[in-house]
Amino acid sequence: MERFFLFIDNASNGIPDKIRIIIYSFDSPELSTKSILEYDGSMFIYTLDSRFTGPRTYFGHNIKESKRNDRKDMIIDYHLITYDGNEYPVYWHNIDFYDWSV
Repeated sequence: MERFFLFIDNASNGIPDKIRIIIYSFDSPELSTKSILEYDGSMFIYTLDSRFTGPRTYFGHNIKESKRNDRKDMIIDYHLITYDGNEYPVYWHNIDFYDWSV
C-alpha cells in the first residue's frame, strides 16, 4: 500500500514511475489479476491482465480518489480517468472504522 501512495506522490510531482499491482483471488492463485500502472511524466498507462479479460491497456490523464462506506469499513477507491472520460478501477483499500485518521 505504501508503494502505491509513493507512486501517486511521484506522479503528482511529475516524476515518472511504474508499479505492479496484483490482486489475489481467495479461490485460486490462477484467478489473480495482475496490472502495471505507469506514469511517464505526462500520462498514465494502465495495463491490466486477468484470466477473464486478457491483456488490455488504457491511457489516462488523472487518478481519481473516491471514498465509500461499508457497514464496518471505509473503502477508498482509485480510478484511472482516461482521455475519453471513462473510469477504470486501478486500486482500492479499506480502513477499519476505528482508524479513520486518513
